[in-house]
Amino acid sequence: MSTAWTPEFDAVVRAHLPDLSAESPLTPELSLADCGLDSMGIVALLVALEEALALTFPDELLTPETFATPTSLWTAVQKAPSTASG
Repeated sequence: MSTAWTPEFDAVVRAHLPDLSAESPLTPELSLADCGLDSMGIVALLVALEEALALTFPDELLTPETFATPTSLWTAVQKAPSTASG
């Protein structure tokens, strides 16, 4: 399974990591918490991802593990159902 995510995902996640510099890469196993993602940030990131990527996170994916690393979050995004009509 590829760990490469979309540029939209990268941009949305980066926008919610206050302690990650613009020059620092968003690496697969980066600790999101160590980059400043707190509980309020998780809620904002969740909403931003749902809006930007046209999906809905089901309740079973709303766990601390989902928001631990970019890889775990991308895996959840891939499992989340799309809300795009069409």
